[in-house]
Amino acid sequence: MKSPPAPIVLAFLFGVAFIGIFQTILSYQASNCSDYQQAPRDIAHDPLRNPSAGGHENKSKSTSESIACGIAGLPATVRQFMNHNEGFSVGGFTFFLVVVTAWLVYATTGLRESTDKLWEASERQHVATQRPWVKVDSIRLASDLIFENGEGWIDLLVTVSNKGNSPGLRVRVDAKIVARNQISLLEEQAAFAANFRTDPMPSEFRPEITSWPGDQIEFRTRAWMNSLDMRRFKPLANNTPFPISLLTIVGCVDYEFSFSPGHHQTGLIYDLHLLPQFSRWDQQIAGAVPLEGRTPKEHLALSISIAGTGPVS
Repeated sequence: MKSPPAPIVLAFLFGVAFIGIFQTILSYQASNCSDYQQAPRDIAHDPLRNPSAGGHENKSKSTSESIACGIAGLPATVRQFMNHNEGFSVGGFTFFLVVVTAWLVYATTGLRESTDKLWEASERQHVATQRPWVKVDSIRLASDLIFENGEGWIDLLVTVSNKGNSPGLRVRVDAKIVARNQISLLEEQAAFAANFRTDPMPSEFRPEITSWPGDQIEFRTRAWMNSLDMRRFKPLANNTPFPISLLTIVGCVDYEFSFSPGHHQTGLIYDLHLLPQFSRWDQQIAGAVPLEGRTPKEHLALSISIAGTGPVS
């Protein structure tokens, strides 16, 4: 069950306190108003209550002015009630002041939180509308596919452009070769891209390439299948009756911009396959590429993967 909002609870408590004080004042008025005061017949002869009879002056609670019954007597009742109950009145008003101050602190805190949320929303809107968006326009093969010495690589020409409203800083393109029939492409691309979400070490060199709005830049980058990945993918390709190595290029375009911290990336996932006319007779899977030797780039083609191009951030 959802609890009521704090303002409603506070208003309820104020109402209870007001009713309690009002009932107390009405009770005081009823017991002291002139219509109900009955002075004893012998008051004039009582030395304790009649100073003129030689007694001491009464220091107890007494009324210095008559209190009328009804609404007209409420102001006098409040005055006399406060005079005769100074400690209670001062304590009550002090408590009321503390409660109001606490409420002001609570309201101010809520206002600050609302202001912070509004500022964060406007900041996100500003970033979304003014930030750069560096996307991949095209990707082409720039070299043969080579497997030797336990590694493989191929050079790519990746054209990117900035579709946003501010410059993208420190733009770079990185890629690797994977066997898509053995892994999850999206998970592999995410793990690979995470390696570039860090700032360079002091001794590390990274090119300072800026992509201005509307600019188109062509990067020459090398996609690798390193020795560790070869040990992951080659056994399955070799231990089947026919070679099964469906290759994919995964990578990312990494960049930064001045008014938002961190790295921003555009995913890169493209299938690399043999053209049908160059497929080997012993390969039962169309487009499969052997993980050995040299495959001319004219025999290869790239196409957007069924997994998409990867995430954009």
